[in-house]
Amino acid sequence: YEKILVGNLANGERFETYCIYGAAGSGVIELNGATAHLGKIGDRLTIMSYGYYTSVEAVEGKPAVLLLDETNTIVRESGTVHC
Repeated sequence: YEKILVGNLANGERFETYCIYGAAGSGVIELNGATAHLGKIGDRLTIMSYGYYTSVEAVEGKPAVLLLDETNTIVRESGTVHC
């Protein structure tokens, strides 16, 4: 599983959970289990995925920022600022 941090822009909740992949292209984003109490249908979410990398992987990695519309379709993709 992929560990993620989720911020709910509607109510200020922030929580860690893991990603369960669904059907590609479905546009479905669900909060399951205990996290289902931290949001509701229509809430805007910020979903952050992160990991631990070796120094070589960190240099060669290509982080991305995706902006989705109300149907969860990607409308813009960009890189991130290097720190």
